Amino acid sequence: MHTPRTLWRAAAAFIAATILATLTVTAPAGAQSDYGCRPEGGYTVSYLNGISNTWTQAFSSRAELQAAYGDTHNGEPITYNNLYNDTHGVAQDVAEVFEQKVREAVERGVLTEERISRLISNVVGTSISVVTASLQLTAWLMAQVPIGVIQDAGRAWGDFLAELPGWYESAHNKVNSWMTDQIRKFADETLLDPETRAIIDNHVSTVRSQIASGRKPLIVSHSQGNLFATPIATKARAATASNAVRVAHVATPAKLLAGGYVTIDTDMIIAPFFGTGQAPDPNVSMQPLLAGTNHGFGNAYLRHGEQARTSVLNLVRDELNGIQLPVGTGSDGLFTVTLTWPTTGDVDLHTFEPNGRHVYYGAKQGNFGFLDVDNTSGYGPEHYYADCTPAAVGTFTIGVTNYSRVNAGTPVTVQLSSATFIGEPVVLNVGGSVGSSSMQHQVFQVQVTQDPDGQLRVTQL
Repeated sequence: MHTPRTLWRAAAAFIAATILATLTVTAPAGAQSDYGCRPEGGYTVSYLNGISNTWTQAFSSRAELQAAYGDTHNGEPITYNNLYNDTHGVAQDVAEVFEQKVREAVERGVLTEERISRLISNVVGTSISVVTASLQLTAWLMAQVPIGVIQDAGRAWGDFLAELPGWYESAHNKVNSWMTDQIRKFADETLLDPETRAIIDNHVSTVRSQIASGRKPLIVSHSQGNLFATPIATKARAATASNAVRVAHVATPAKLLAGGYVTIDTDMIIAPFFGTGQAPDPNVSMQPLLAGTNHGFGNAYLRHGEQARTSVLNLVRDELNGIQLPVGTGSDGLFTVTLTWPTTGDVDLHTFEPNGRHVYYGAKQGNFGFLDVDNTSGYGPEHYYADCTPAAVGTFTIGVTNYSRVNAGTPVTVQLSSATFIGEPVVLNVGGSVGSSSMQHQVFQVQVTQDPDGQLRVTQL
C-alpha cells in the first residue's frame, strides 16, 4: 500500500525529471579526450535531446540509439555524439506546480488509486487498473490531456478539480502555450532569444567541423530538440552542400522538418499538436500508455517488439544513405581544429606546433599535422589536423588572422575536436584586415601528453 508521502515523492521526482522531456556533448575548455585516433572517414550520428533533459538522460538516450543501430553503416564506422540542448524554464515552473498540488491532493485523500484508475479508463476508452506508479501517469495526464476531456472524464476527476480549482487548467495551458510559442519562434529565427541562437550556432559549428574532417553527419533529434535540428541543418547546408548533413526527426511537435520523421499516434506529449495542424500526422501505432506517455526516446520509440523501433532504425538508415559530403573536405586525426566565419573574405587559421613549426597557408605541412583545407573566398572552413604518428606530444598554439576583406568585429568560430569529444566552440571578434602571414589573435592551446603505455591524451587549455 502506498503511503501519501511515498506517492507524492514518486510523482514529483518523475514529473521534474521527465515533463516535456523527451548527444558528442560539447566539452568546456580544459576537458580531455580519451586516447587514440578516430578511423578515417565514416559517419557521426549526433543525438539532439528535448527540453529538460539532464546530460545523463541525454547520454543514456544516445547510448540506447547506439546499441539499437550498431557501430557501422555500409561497412564504414559510426561515431556517436551528443548535441546537447540545455534549454530550461517553463518545465521547471510547471513541475513545481504539479509537485505542490499533487502532494496536496494525495495527502488530503482527493486522489486515490481507485479514482485515478477510473479517470485513465475514461480518457483512453478502456478499463485500466492502476496499482503502481499511479501518480506518475496522473501527472502526465494532468499536463497533456485537454481540459475539456478531463472535465468530462467522470465524477472522480470532477471531485479533484472542485477541490483544487484553476491550477490544473493554468498549468496545462502554460505547457501548451509555451510549446506553441516555441514553434512560432523557430519558424522565424529573429524571434529567438540570444541563448537559443547561441545553442544553434554552436551546433552548426560542430556539424561543420565534422564535415571538414571528412565525416558524414546525421542528427537524430527528439521532441522539442527537433525545433533546433531544422535550423542547424539548414545553416550547415547553406555553408556546405544540401546533402552534407541529414536529420532524422523523432516525436516532432512541428512541421519544421529537415528530414524524415517518426511519431507515435498515442504519443501524449505530441498529441495536442496533431489537431492544431502544427505537427505532422503520426505514422506509427502503439497501444495507449504502453510506455507511460509513449513519448520517451528509449522506452517508447526504441521499445523492443514495437513498430516504432523498426521505423526509427529504418529512418536512420535511409538518412545515412542520403549524406553526400562536398568535394574538398579534410581528414581526421589525433585532433582537428576548424575555423569558420559568417561572411565573405579570407580569415586564416594558424597553428604553432610543439617544436615551433608555424603551419598556415604559406606552409601547410607541419611536422605533426597539416592545414588540409584553406578557404580564401569566405565562410570557411579552414581545417588543421594533427596526425597520429609521429607522437605529437607537447603544446599546440591555435590562432587566427583577418587576412583580407572581413570587417573588423566580425565573429569567427574556432572548434577543437578529438576522438571522443568536441570542444566548446570559441567565438571571438577579429580586428581589421592585416594582409599578414603572422598570427593576429591567439585562441587557445592544445596539450598532448603520452602515458607510460604510449597512449596519447588531448586537452584543450
